[in-house]
Amino acid sequence: MIINKTFENHEDLDINNGILVALPKPGKPKGPPQNLRPVTLLNFIRKVLSTIALTRIRHAVENYISCSQSGFRPNRSTSDVVWAHRWISAKVLNYAEIEIDITYVCGI
Repeated sequence: MIINKTFENHEDLDINNGILVALPKPGKPKGPPQNLRPVTLLNFIRKVLSTIALTRIRHAVENYISCSQSGFRPNRSTSDVVWAHRWISAKVLNYAEIEIDITYVCGI
């Protein structure tokens, strides 16, 4: 309701601006810029709006995403694809006489 009122009154939500913070990388000495990790702190309204939008469009978008796409999808993990790639690679190496494109088999 608050978000709807904001749009009805044409108020600026200022959701595109963030605060850049440099956090030290774990195990690295503080000081040099290469030992810092940039993180952008965004307005929480942006997160709420993007979650609402994702919830509303997720079902329709699923039809357009390749079945080999695993990142940022529910019940899927990129680590599963990496594991499958390694497993298939190991199996192919066991049968070195078979020439096969491992990447093609994995769908990566």
